[in-house]
Amino acid sequence: MRRLDLIRIFLRSLTIQASLNFWRMQNLGFAFSILPLADYFRKKGKPVDELLVRHLETFNTHPYLMAPILGSVIRLEEEDAGVKAAELKNALSAPYAALGDSFFWGAFRPFAGIAAAVVALFGYVAAPLVMLCIYNIPHLWIRIGGFVVGYRKGKESVTFIRDLDLHRQAGWIRWMSVIVLSIFGVITARSFSKIVAPQLPTAFILLLILFLFFAIRKGLSQIIILYGSAIVLLGIGFFLC
Repeated sequence: MRRLDLIRIFLRSLTIQASLNFWRMQNLGFAFSILPLADYFRKKGKPVDELLVRHLETFNTHPYLMAPILGSVIRLEEEDAGVKAAELKNALSAPYAALGDSFFWGAFRPFAGIAAAVVALFGYVAAPLVMLCIYNIPHLWIRIGGFVVGYRKGKESVTFIRDLDLHRQAGWIRWMSVIVLSIFGVITARSFSKIVAPQLPTAFILLLILFLFFAIRKGLSQIIILYGSAIVLLGIGFFLC
């Protein structure tokens, strides 16, 4: 296929969630993404209806990790291996969904939000931009890189996601979230030093760090930790003031 057609397919894939439905999940978004491939099939005299029927079956995975699957499918369809393309989709959709949810929703997105909140605490109006940069640059890199590798390697593209080791990276990011939240606690505790006893900030910091440590160990969501900490801090500030 032409490079321009591949770019069109990738750009279309960014909208895969727009047509999410309860019957076949992301199937319409996937079929919409490969319409340039259908045009290619039509010009080559290949059966377009069979292509679209194959890819209108139920499909659901993490939207960001859909890109390497899409690239592989395009390559296999070009090689007239449509059955293998459908099998690859079915085989990778569930594992990629679990991996993407754990990394992006469970670790990386909360970390980006926490980091932006700390930047906002220092009074910088660019905090929303910080969050967008922290979150979108890596996620777009994975999407673009996954699509390119998928198209180049076909069914061997699983090595791209495997080498990223997202499960291990998610663990590191969760600990980074703890560190950032601890910094948030230190800054907040210092703000109380003018109206409470000097011993309270140190005790407060230690208790907050211990709470965050055990919360992460117990698998508590960073979103719950963030909002829970905010509510506790606001409550303390209200009663002390």
